Amino acid sequence: MNKRGAKVLLVRGKGYALVKRNKIGPLISTDFGVAEKLLKQDINMGMNTIIVPEANIRALELVKNMDLNLSLLATECA
Repeated sequence: MNKRGAKVLLVRGKGYALVKRNKIGPLISTDFGVAEKLLKQDINMGMNTIIVPEANIRALELVKNMDLNLSLLATECA
């Protein structure tokens, strides 16, 4: 945990997810399997919202298709 209360979940060499105040994002991974693993860990920690750039169609589809109990916050890309 850093001094601002954020935590980083890590799959060494394959991906990570930043979590803070019940929100996930960014989540970076080498493949969908790693992303799913990180998302499931995040949910087990009590996270309930994921932040995804709306331009990242594959990530939006992954979250929707996993049928997780997560709120999806799609953000605009500048």
